[in-house]
Amino acid sequence: MGANEAEGGQGVAPDQPKQAETSQQTAQSAAAPRASDEQVRAGQPQDQDRSRGLEFALTVGKVIVWLLYAYVIFAIIILGFAFFLLVFGADPQVGFASFIYDTGARFMEPFAGLFSPSQTGAGGGGYFDPSFLFAIVAYAVLAWAVHMAYEWLRLRYYSTRYRGA
Repeated sequence: MGANEAEGGQGVAPDQPKQAETSQQTAQSAAAPRASDEQVRAGQPQDQDRSRGLEFALTVGKVIVWLLYAYVIFAIIILGFAFFLLVFGADPQVGFASFIYDTGARFMEPFAGLFSPSQTGAGGGGYFDPSFLFAIVAYAVLAWAVHMAYEWLRLRYYSTRYRGA
């Protein structure tokens, strides 16, 4: 006789009903959808996706701002060289001066003829064109304005995101 039979049992181990209950609970919990830890922390899954999308947009915006700064710095350097070469009457037949004048002309297209140039010096070789200075300032202000718009959006996003935290 076994221990179960001596106790009046029917040949069933005393812990068998517990195992059956545990397997039923496991089957029920596996069927029920579970929220990930991130979803629980973030509240709604859509909020998490929206947050990732906005953070990606801010990253793209930051890259755009830096590319704009690189473009503007290049334009300002070229326009500054072109301005000084014009003032001192550099020969456009020389390779460097030709490159600067041609490249500067592309950056000057929106500002061409804005102000009338005046001749410098008695020799008449150079002339002063205030349009170049205006273009330098305009490009710098444009880059600054785009940067400030990006910063405003970034600060607005982070201030609303962490307001409740």
